[in-house]
Formats: sequence, C-alpha cells, structure tokens
Amino acid sequence: MLTVTGPAQQVATSGAAHGLPHTESTAGQSRAVVRTRTATASRDATDLGLTVERATIQQLVVGTSLAASPAATACTGDHTDLQGAPR
Repeated sequence: MLTVTGPAQQVATSGAAHGLPHTESTAGQSRAVVRTRTATASRDATDLGLTVERATIQQLVVGTSLAASPAATACTGDHTDLQGAPR
C-alpha cells in the first residue's frame, strides 16, 4: 500500500485505478492510502503529479478498519440509553 498526496482530482483518479480504502481532503488537496494492484502503481501516481510514500503501519490499520466497517451504523430500535448506539 502507498500513501499518495496531491490535488483531490488526481488522488481520486489514482484511487479509482487501484483501490482507495481511506482518504482525507482539505482545501482541494487529498491524502489517501491506495491499494497497489500493479507494480507500476507508484510510477502511475507520480505521473499524475502526486507525492508517493510507503504507507505506515498506522495508516494501514486505519485504512483497512475503516474500509471494513459497515456503511450504515445508524442506531435502530427504541433505546432510551446508549445501548445499541454506534461507536
């Protein structure tokens, strides 16, 4: 896995080509953990004008845990306390 940083559109393009378990964006700039599916993923990202780094173990854990969590974590039922509330 790699971390790519740069303009949001280019990061999205790179992520679409390889898999994007986690991304953060601010003011048109994005940083994303990208699953590398090809040997040329780093070069492809560099060709898009992105900064490329190896993903840290912390980024891997966060990226994979966020990707594995269910999309809808809304609380269902009539709970009057925190029982059943999403974490």
